[in-house]
Amino acid sequence: MTTPRTLAAGAALACLMLAGCSGTPPKIDPGTGLTLPTPAPQDRPAAPNLTAPDLMTGKTLKLSTYRGKVVVLNGWSFTCGPCRAETPALQRFQDNNAKNVQVIGLTQDANRDASRSFVHEFKLTYPSFADRTGKQILRMPRGEFNPQFLPYTAFIDRKGRVAATVSGTITEERLTAITKRLIKEKP
Repeated sequence: MTTPRTLAAGAALACLMLAGCSGTPPKIDPGTGLTLPTPAPQDRPAAPNLTAPDLMTGKTLKLSTYRGKVVVLNGWSFTCGPCRAETPALQRFQDNNAKNVQVIGLTQDANRDASRSFVHEFKLTYPSFADRTGKQILRMPRGEFNPQFLPYTAFIDRKGRVAATVSGTITEERLTAITKRLIKEKP
């Protein structure tokens, strides 16, 4: 016997199956194997001009200051194990690519002292936005990544457009593969 509960479950399953099959397939970058939201430069969404205090200095940090460089925007928290695991790779990557790339951290941690301790522990030289209210990251184009799950990384091209995003831990190899392609693009 079919009950209303069984019918509702069946309808929900059918909707999920249809939703998963609708739309266009994701675009895959052949060089990195990553899903890209809009791989064609002219179709990339503009990154907002994030503006927040620098975690260490308190001075206003603006994303637009780095226009002309490829920006690697990395969301982290001092309590996040995967964030701690990827941080040394991000610092090495910044050290080796400072001419063309700028790594910028973004933390939503309310505990400023603990966040500063994280920066000292990993000897980070790149700046970090102190976005304690979480309002800055919510200005990013919708659907690029889920800022509720850490870590995440957004790659912003030299014209200030979101070129790629990665949810989860990032490696130096992936950082290199993605930024290499972006550095080669004409500014």
